Formats: sequence, C-alpha cells, structure tokens
Amino acid sequence: KNKHGEMIQVEKIDINRYKKLKSLFDNLSWGYFKLQMFHPQDSLKYFNNLPSTHFQSAWVLNNTAKCYYEMNDYQRAITNWKRQRDLYPYDLQGMDYYSTALWHLKKSKELTLLSQHCSEIDKTSASTWMVMGNCFSLHKSHDLAIKFFKKAYCIDTNYDYAYTLAGHEYVVNEDFDSALKSFQNALRINSRHYNAWYGLGNIYQFQQNYKEALYHFKKATEINPNSSVLYVCISNIYKLSSMYKLALENVDRALSLTNATGHHNLKARLEKANIYILMNEYEEAINEFK
Repeated sequence: KNKHGEMIQVEKIDINRYKKLKSLFDNLSWGYFKLQMFHPQDSLKYFNNLPSTHFQSAWVLNNTAKCYYEMNDYQRAITNWKRQRDLYPYDLQGMDYYSTALWHLKKSKELTLLSQHCSEIDKTSASTWMVMGNCFSLHKSHDLAIKFFKKAYCIDTNYDYAYTLAGHEYVVNEDFDSALKSFQNALRINSRHYNAWYGLGNIYQFQQNYKEALYHFKKATEINPNSSVLYVCISNIYKLSSMYKLALENVDRALSLTNATGHHNLKARLEKANIYILMNEYEEAINEFK
C-alpha cells in the first residue's frame, strides 16, 4: 500500500524483484502440482530451478525425495531425506516414505536408526509409528508392524498411507479380509491413493480373480500413469490370462518408463523373457536375459 492506503502492484515498484518472486512461486507451485499428478520428472525440473537457499529447505528436500521415490530411484530419495533429517532433525515430514524407501533397499541398520531418531523426537507423531512399523516389517515381525501402523492411524484418523501399509502386512499374513478393509479405508480417505488400488489388485491376484485384479491395477495407473511397477503388474495379469500380446505391450510400457529415468528394470525384463518363453520365442527370451 502507498501512504494513502491504496494498493500498488508489486511489478510497478520493482520489476526485477517481482520477476524473481513470481519465478519462485511458479517453480514451487508447479513442482508440487506435477508431483501430486504423479509426473515426478516434470516436478524435478521445476524444483531444480529454485535458488539454492530454497532448494535446501525441508519442504523442497522432502518433495524432491518423493519425486525420486515415485521414480523408484530409492537411493537418491534416501539421500535427499537423509539431508532433510540432518539439516532439520525435528521435522518428521516425509519420514514415513523415507522409511519405506529404506525398507525397499533392505537397509536394516539405517531403518533402525531412523526409528530411534523419530522416537526420540516425538513419540506422539503418527509418522514415528509408521517408521517403527516399517522397521518391524523388515525384520519379519508382521504382527508388530500391523500394531504400529494401527497406532499411526489411531493418532491420525485420515492417514491413508497407514491403512495401506497395514493392508500390505495383512496380505503377507494371508489375512485377506483384513487387508481388503484396510485398503478400502485408505481409499475412503483418499480415492487417489494409488497404492491402495495396487494393494487391492494384489489381493485379487492372489485369489486368482484376474478380472478384478486387472480392474484395480488399471485404476491405479489412471491415477499414476508413470509407475513402471504397475505396468509390470498389468502385464503379469495378461500373461496369466494367456493374453501375451497385451502382456508384451504393458511390459514394454514399463521398460519405456524406466529407461526414461536412466535406470534398469530387471523385474520387467524378466517378465518380458517369461512371456516370450510362453510364446515359444526362445531367442527373444534369451536376448532379455543378456
């Protein structure tokens, strides 16, 4: 406002400061939006345009780590979350997914240390119980893991991810009724939580209900069209249904997504080789094993 209390547009005061401020908010908002739409590579392009002071903030470190997590680049995700924890030890935002990334890479020692760290910082945080749940899950103590995930969603009743991880533990225990309810609760809270759709697909696949499994895996890809893991799951369903052409199309889609990130997808290549074997195309299968 000027001395008369009238509003003055920022760009009329200092055009250079206005452009910097606009660029900052553009990159922050578009980066976050792209991540929420599950376009992590596009999201990173915006976050990487940020000044170093903002790029090293807890919020940006958490979101860039989540980008790498969604790209299945767990090591780089862990690097960013570790930096967030080191710089901002009292900020537990993102520690739940950090613990899941450690779980995927079977980093037992690091996960145990993270669990201890979160417990020391805040035992009343739902994220702390999520980290502890993942820690016990990695050590095959699935009943205890379920107990801790339950504690997390009792603290935060809208914690969709807590219901989802509990669901995965129930699947390991082959308690499919409880798993079904957990995944459904996650979707009741957030219908765009693709991990819960994936979980339901897994249950129906275990039960050899391939029609329902395919429906739920496809619902997951409608939300997250850039997950190579989901396309491998769809490919596997088509393979089990003897629809080999469609199986190849989806596994190729998975490999294309992985190649775009500069990584290798051994699971997708193995799936593709198995499809070729079932089609009696043994030379093609051998090429996938090279």
